[in-house]
Amino acid sequence: MKLTVNRKLIDFLRRFVVEEKTNVDSTIKTETNGIGIYQGKAVKSHPAIRCGNSILDKSFGVEFRTERNTVCVEIGDNCILKNKIIFETDSGFVKIGNGCFIGGSRIISASSVEIGNWVTMAWGITIYDHNSHSLDYRERVNDQKQQLADWGSGNFIKNKNWAVVDKKSIKIGDYVWIGFDAVILKGVTIGDGAVVGARSVVTHDVEPWTVVAGNPAKVVKRLSPGEIATDA
Repeated sequence: MKLTVNRKLIDFLRRFVVEEKTNVDSTIKTETNGIGIYQGKAVKSHPAIRCGNSILDKSFGVEFRTERNTVCVEIGDNCILKNKIIFETDSGFVKIGNGCFIGGSRIISASSVEIGNWVTMAWGITIYDHNSHSLDYRERVNDQKQQLADWGSGNFIKNKNWAVVDKKSIKIGDYVWIGFDAVILKGVTIGDGAVVGARSVVTHDVEPWTVVAGNPAKVVKRLSPGEIATDA
C-alpha cells in the first residue's frame, strides 16, 4: 500500500513549528515619542514588568504611553499569553496569576486589573478599567482639541486630562472562562469559576460558578455541584 503525503500539509506544519519557535524567542522593543511597545524577551527585561516562567507569544506585548519604572505588570507561572496590555496613563496595574491562557485580547488599564489562576480567555476580548472619556461633552471636546494639538508628537493623548475620567478596578477570579469578543467594563468582579458567553458585555458583578451572557450580561445558568472545583 502506497502512502500519499500531502505536501501542503507538511509545508503548513513546518511553518507552524518555525513560527512557534519565533514566538518564544522574539525580542522587540520600540520606543517612539514616549510610546514604548515591548514584546518577547524585551518584556521580561523591563523594570516595570515582573514575569514568571510563562510563554509569551510573539503577539503578546505591553504598551506604555508614559515612562514606567515601578512594577505595574505581574505575570505568574505556566501561562500562555497572546494578548496586549496597554497603559494610557502613568497609573494602572495588571496582575495575571498562574496557569492562564489569554488569546489575542486587550487589557487597557488606568486603575487595576487582577486576573486569578487557571483563567481561560478567548480572542477579541476587551477589558477596560476606565471610561476613557468624561460623560461631560465639554470635557470630550477638550480631549479632541488636545489630541489635535498633540498629534504631531506621536503620542496624541500625552496631555489628556485623566482627572475627569472615571476609573474602577476589575477583579477576575480563579477558573473563569471568558468567551470571544466579550467586553469587561470598569468596577466589575467576576467570581471564581464563572463563565462569560461570547460577545457578552459585563457591566455588573458576576456571581461565582454561574454562566452569564448577553448585553448587558445576565445569569443564564448556575453550575451544578459536580461542575464546581472542590478547593473553591
